[in-house]
Parts: sequence; C-alpha cells; structure tokens
Amino acid sequence: MLERAGILTMSPADFFWKIFEATGSITAYLLYRQYISKET
Repeated sequence: MLERAGILTMSPADFFWKIFEATGSITAYLLYRQYISKET
C-alpha cells in the first residue's frame, strides 16, 4: 500500500487480491494476475 497526502492507496493488483481473498472470485484472481504482469 502507498500513502499519499495522508490517504492510504493500493495498487489495482492489491485491490483485486483482497477481493479474491474475501470472496474466492476467479474473476478477481484473473484481474490480479493481469495487473501483476503489468507491474513487473
């Protein structure tokens, strides 16, 4: 997570990973993988 002007923000990959963890959504996992590949 990043902090900007006192506001915590997260990358799209982190966001979709949290959704995947909470729901088990395959779509969220696939979006997570897509964003991870773009970040590296």
